[in-house]
Amino acid sequence: PPWPNPFTESVTVSWHAIAGTPSHSAVYDALGRRLHKEELLPVSAGSREWTWNASSVTPGRYFVRIEQDGQSQSTTVLKAR
Repeated sequence: PPWPNPFTESVTVSWHAIAGTPSHSAVYDALGRRLHKEELLPVSAGSREWTWNASSVTPGRYFVRIEQDGQSQSTTVLKAR
């Protein structure tokens, strides 16, 4: 799960990485517009973390998606005032 949630400036999301597989992170707003996309370099297998600096967006609900090897994991985060 993401933490902290709700958050004010940044939020961290964890996922399980597959060895040697590149991953991508993306953040979408409530209307489905992609606000951020980042390629995450291939790493060894295991738990990984990615932090989104959301200081430039307004308070509200956002959706974070981590994609790798044709699979995706999505979670909802809430930016507080």
